[in-house]
Amino acid sequence: MTFAHIINTLCFIFPCFILLLLTFKDHLRQPAFLHMIGAILLYLVITFYGSDTYADFTSSPLKYAAFGLATIILGAAIFDMATGYRLGHGIFIVSIAKCYAEHVTLLSMYIYFLSHGHLPDYDTFDSFLIRTVLTVVTFPLIYHFFRKSLRPALDYTASFSIWKQVWIIPICNNLLYNMIFSLNISSPDSAPDKFFYYIPLLWVILTFATYVLIMRMVVVIIENANLQEKLHVSETVSASQRKQAENLQLQIEQTSRQRHDMRHHLLVIGTYIKTKDIEGLNTYINNYRASLTPPADIYCENLALNSIIGYYKELSEKNGSSFDISVSLPKESLLPDMDLCAIVSNLLENATEACARMNGKDSFINVKISATTNSLLVIIIENSYEGEIQRSGSTFISSKKKGRKGIGISSVLNIIDQYSGLSKFEYQNQIFKVSVLLKIKQLPIPV
Repeated sequence: MTFAHIINTLCFIFPCFILLLLTFKDHLRQPAFLHMIGAILLYLVITFYGSDTYADFTSSPLKYAAFGLATIILGAAIFDMATGYRLGHGIFIVSIAKCYAEHVTLLSMYIYFLSHGHLPDYDTFDSFLIRTVLTVVTFPLIYHFFRKSLRPALDYTASFSIWKQVWIIPICNNLLYNMIFSLNISSPDSAPDKFFYYIPLLWVILTFATYVLIMRMVVVIIENANLQEKLHVSETVSASQRKQAENLQLQIEQTSRQRHDMRHHLLVIGTYIKTKDIEGLNTYINNYRASLTPPADIYCENLALNSIIGYYKELSEKNGSSFDISVSLPKESLLPDMDLCAIVSNLLENATEACARMNGKDSFINVKISATTNSLLVIIIENSYEGEIQRSGSTFISSKKKGRKGIGISSVLNIIDQYSGLSKFEYQNQIFKVSVLLKIKQLPIPV
């Protein structure tokens, strides 16, 4: 392996390392530094071995492509070990990063070919300079794509089934590149056909256009999932308010009956008093009290939030779970009802479903909602659970019932970001705890 070969290999993989590190640095497993160094060293070994072995397969395009596929899978496995993503996610991400590096190489050779009439050698300074300039120019674009498009889409839809198939597209692009271009430009003695004057540029444009379209498709899926989640929250709020209205109607009817029957009750009580039958009077009063419907619980003055809490409290108690609630909020609404209800409803739904899977044995839900100041809202919900918590990177893998997209946590995190808030998820000793701190946006005082 020559010095020029080492430099070219480093030029190939260094932008990929920087791209992945900048995009996913907050997803590294702890200790982050050790996982980062370990992943870099392992991938360096694989890449240098792969680049040195490629020459042995130049006579067989299929072997050449298969070896390139193997390096992608190994690289994805290393990426997943360092970040915690699933293998399908890692293959998709590593394939696109490798595709970017290959396209920079292809375009640098294309520009060199147009200006010199032949392909460059490994130790050509002009070739190295062209590749460096292309990397500097294009890196901000690919980083913007990774950070602003790929990463948010991946985090929001990590549990969606689309990632079980979509990785096939970049893999196919890499296979076609290895079978069509790599063998033809692997040596400066190669004499490309006329297609080399226009195909490389067209290939690069079409390839990344495909990735952009994939991300746009994922965005549409996210938007549909968001609408579905908002509809679900609205239905939950509607159902809880309907239940609250039914309880209120029962209380109104009972109050009406009590007023109508009060004269009869007073006559009976008067009779017991006249006859000095204290034991009979106590029995009558206790029976009367037992016949009364208990008043609806009032947790806060926000009707929507109060109905949501009451709804999930009744649901959890039906499942045999204890439900402890503490709410301390001012009369004024701290944030829009839909946002507040979306957070509380999603978290309580997850907690209720986790407790329901325990079949009621020592299951519990504790809720605390308070406004520490006029601008800070604290929501703490903890619940018992059984089994293992599934995650992909920092994203929780949902176990929602069939027919629902598991984006509740993602929806909560998006709302928290809107209010410059903080969130913390803890789980140990079979207790899952979510802590949310929201910075309330101060509304202008009307003049």
